[in-house]
Amino acid sequence: KNKKGSKSKSLLKIVKHLCSRGLYDKALQVANDIPANNYKYTSLFEISKSLYIEGMYDKAIQVVNKILDKNYKTNILSKISKISKCKYDEALKLCEEGLYDKALQVASEIPNKEYKSETLSKLSKCMYDDILKLCGERAYNKAIQLANKIPNKEHKLESLFKISKCMYNNTLRLCDMGLYDKAIQVAIKIPNNDYKSKSLSKISESLCCKGFYDEAIQIANKIPHESHRYETLIKMSEFLYCNRLYDEAIQVANELNEKSKFELLFKISESLCNCELSNKTTLIYDKVIQASAELSNELNRSKIVFKISESLCNNKLYDKAIQIVGNISSTYYKSKSLFKISESLCNNKMYDKAIQVADK
Repeated sequence: KNKKGSKSKSLLKIVKHLCSRGLYDKALQVANDIPANNYKYTSLFEISKSLYIEGMYDKAIQVVNKILDKNYKTNILSKISKISKCKYDEALKLCEEGLYDKALQVASEIPNKEYKSETLSKLSKCMYDDILKLCGERAYNKAIQLANKIPNKEHKLESLFKISKCMYNNTLRLCDMGLYDKAIQVAIKIPNNDYKSKSLSKISESLCCKGFYDEAIQIANKIPHESHRYETLIKMSEFLYCNRLYDEAIQVANELNEKSKFELLFKISESLCNCELSNKTTLIYDKVIQASAELSNELNRSKIVFKISESLCNNKLYDKAIQIVGNISSTYYKSKSLFKISESLCNNKMYDKAIQVADK
């Protein structure tokens, strides 16, 4: 027994010496080897006390929790609790003054978990309320910066959603006023992708209706959600097609998926059958054929070129019609095109040429 006590006493002295040198991990290893409980608890108390003095509260709590004796444990924990209360009050005061970075720094130093959790929750609520004020002032950049600092995940998400909604409503207002550049600046910074997509979609459609087609396509391609992006492009293509702005509609077609692109090009090729011949119409013929060449479906490509050849026949551009038939890969549509050309030539008493086409 005396040997056990003597060893414990010696190891306690070593622990105190190591603590004075700041070698807490080594001191803890030695303390764990002390055989007598009273000396062991004293050693752990000395380590936790030193850690407390150094402001290493989390580590002090870890060490003190190894002590089974309540008297030793209570001494340190009560001191740590007082520190926690002081830092809790300090953090809330800083929060009221709007000094959130400092408040969060103080809150992170609170050793007691319950106090820390409550402090961070109150800071989050205070920051959220301030964000609502910033949104009302349209100070969106400051609001987003503040929201990203909120420690509580639920409050952070709610804040970013609220900011996004306010920014979306502002882009609608700016669009109605024709202030597109400002609307774009706001929309691009919206943190929520759903609201960002809706905002950019609205701007793109508005630009298209006002005749700013290139800008409208550029903005549409910045829409983060694919479904919103395609929906916007399709609306734009419908608007352009209905207003016989075929050149611009073809530009939009090149941004669409395979199915939508074919449907739009086919509608344009059908409409061209009823258009009067002009230099512009001829250029559009070429652009439709060029755009359709990128379609992967052979039958769809053939349908479009067939319609173009029909339109060329209606305008008596037989040489060009014969020339583009070479782009038709479908045997059925190629034969149909040649028959239409030959029939049209006969109707116009161009029999020799009709025979030549029939022989193809």
